[in-house]
Amino acid sequence: MRNISRVERAIAQYQGAEILQIKDPIFEMHKGGKIHSGRKRDVRTLAQLRYVYTPGVARVCTAIHQDAAKAREYTNIGNSVGIFTNGTRVLGLGDIGVLASMPLMEGKAVVYDRFGRLGNECGANLLPDEDCSRRSHFRAGRQGRVSSEHFPPRPPSEDY
Repeated sequence: MRNISRVERAIAQYQGAEILQIKDPIFEMHKGGKIHSGRKRDVRTLAQLRYVYTPGVARVCTAIHQDAAKAREYTNIGNSVGIFTNGTRVLGLGDIGVLASMPLMEGKAVVYDRFGRLGNECGANLLPDEDCSRRSHFRAGRQGRVSSEHFPPRPPSEDY
C-alpha cells in the first residue's frame, strides 16, 4: 500500500482509465473479524436435538456436577482458551482501549487455533478494573486456559 500514490499517478496518465476500487489486503483479512464459534455435532432430528439439548443434556450436566473431571470429557473446556484485554497495554500500541484492541485479540485466537488447535473466545474488559481478575477467574471455568493482557488501573469513564 505504500506505493499506491505512484500507481494512481501512472493509471491517471491513461485516457479513460479510472480506479474503481482500492483494497488494503491487511484490512481485507480483518473484515468481519477473524474468528467464529460453531458447532461440532450436526443436529438433524428431534431426537438428536433432545440429546444435545433438553432433556438429554441434563444427564450430562448432572454427571459433571457429581464429578467435575468429566467436564474435560464432555465439553470443549480442555480444548479452549479465553483471551481478554482491557486495552491498556496492547502489543506495541500502548493504551488504545478495548475496542481498538480486539483485532489483536482475534489475531491471538487465530494463532492459538492454528498452532495450538485450541478453540477460543475473545472478550473485551467492559467491567471496572477491580472486577477484571475476578471476571477472568470466573471465565477460566469455561475455558481450559485464560490468556489476558496485564490489567493496570483504568479510570471507569474511559471504559467503552
